[in-house]
Amino acid sequence: MSVKNNGLNNYNMQINNKNWTFVYSEGHSMLLNEVWFRAFTNYPKVPGIFKEMLYVNKEGLEVCYAPESEIKRVREQGKIFFSESYRKKFKKDIYKHANIFANFWKDYNKINFSKLTNKQLLRIFNKYVKYLEPLLAYYQVSGGRTYPLLEEFVKDKMASDFKENKLEEAYSTILTSTDLDLMEKEEIDLLKLSDRKIVTEDNLLLHAKNYAYSYLCTYDQKQVLISLKERLSELKKKYRNSRIFLAERLKKKSDLLKVQKKIIKKFSNDKKLLSLIEFLRNQGKLRFDYKEWFFGAEYKFLNIFIEVAKRLELPLQEYMDSYQIIDTQNFLKFNRKLSQGEINKRCKIFVFLQLAGKKYFYSGDKASQVEKQAFPVSDNSKREVRGVTANAGVVTGRARIILPKNFSHLQEAMKEFKAGEILITTMTQPNLLVIMRKSVAIITNQGGITSHAAVLSRELGVPCVVGTLIATEVFKTGDLIKVDADKGVITLIK
Repeated sequence: MSVKNNGLNNYNMQINNKNWTFVYSEGHSMLLNEVWFRAFTNYPKVPGIFKEMLYVNKEGLEVCYAPESEIKRVREQGKIFFSESYRKKFKKDIYKHANIFANFWKDYNKINFSKLTNKQLLRIFNKYVKYLEPLLAYYQVSGGRTYPLLEEFVKDKMASDFKENKLEEAYSTILTSTDLDLMEKEEIDLLKLSDRKIVTEDNLLLHAKNYAYSYLCTYDQKQVLISLKERLSELKKKYRNSRIFLAERLKKKSDLLKVQKKIIKKFSNDKKLLSLIEFLRNQGKLRFDYKEWFFGAEYKFLNIFIEVAKRLELPLQEYMDSYQIIDTQNFLKFNRKLSQGEINKRCKIFVFLQLAGKKYFYSGDKASQVEKQAFPVSDNSKREVRGVTANAGVVTGRARIILPKNFSHLQEAMKEFKAGEILITTMTQPNLLVIMRKSVAIITNQGGITSHAAVLSRELGVPCVVGTLIATEVFKTGDLIKVDADKGVITLIK
């Protein structure tokens, strides 16, 4: 379905009265932003899909909003996951779409793009969009909006066996996977390159393609190489080889498993509870694993976009920031190009909007007008925010706000971040791991108990509050704040 650029007059009142609520934010190209928009709005049978939503993208950093009524509705949709048969079907559907995309990746690696006709290139581009879109639709469910009812049920069941100050810790423990996650596997394989003494630039770039989740909105191979060399150097300082790293991780997993078994033993006769715990734990792991496909999709399939940009005679960054799906299709079909004026407007700001079952797209001044209509007044007087406890603990420290705009931005943020600071971000990404390891606490606007931040905080053993919605707006870098993750409260001290 194409997204139309329509006038605003008919929808001014609707936009104003929606009480738009933050959903998530991260760096997105035009293409990825649109695929996410379609994933959120084209699959009504998938829990967590919005009937109305708004994306505002400014210079590559997008923010997604939905009406508060929609947030409440998708939360209630979570009731469907109490059905064991639905949970099995849902898990099967996720695996199906992930396997389709993985097989597409295998075939893609055999292609010489420079020899393709425009028609052949269009066919591959269309497959990319077709296969990525449903995978994102299913992936978004684990983002924290649809599972609160399950989480509350599990906690209520556990409450009689744990005192209030121990409940969150026990809950976090049983939801942490004892399998090696995607990031641990990546670090092991990176160290193995050094073990085998094959750390060439080609080997490092192949490693990056195999673990592309770290390179959202990344189009510069030199940046990737610099980052990988720095990371490998840091890993080598701490671990002489991959075997030492692996042994440490396996020991940690083994210790965790022993603790989990003691907790689970208390509920061994409650099959429904155990099944829900296993499902939530699995969803947390899957959310890690499938970051490879949505965070890494553009970098893995970069040759498609390099070739299209080359034929458009555009810098790759400009193409990624300005061309909608229909624009790429029109170019490869009919040789139609966007004007430079429209490209410039889109690189500055664009909006995707769904209202009353219709999709709209705006750029430039019209996009800015939509944003002003949606958010006419801002309140900066708050001194406290609340969220969901992902890992318990209480700590005081200086805040550091990091917005996950793109790879270059995060590389700079890593240099500025000081050990002992509190990371506050819209949502964490795998390439924030170095910063997360230095943090004394982690706060996010987005996410739930199965989110990336939640899972990592439990592995790192730091207090974490997720799903605050507005933490990045209330606090600023340098603020002294208190994080009471036992209660899910963050307070400004000064």
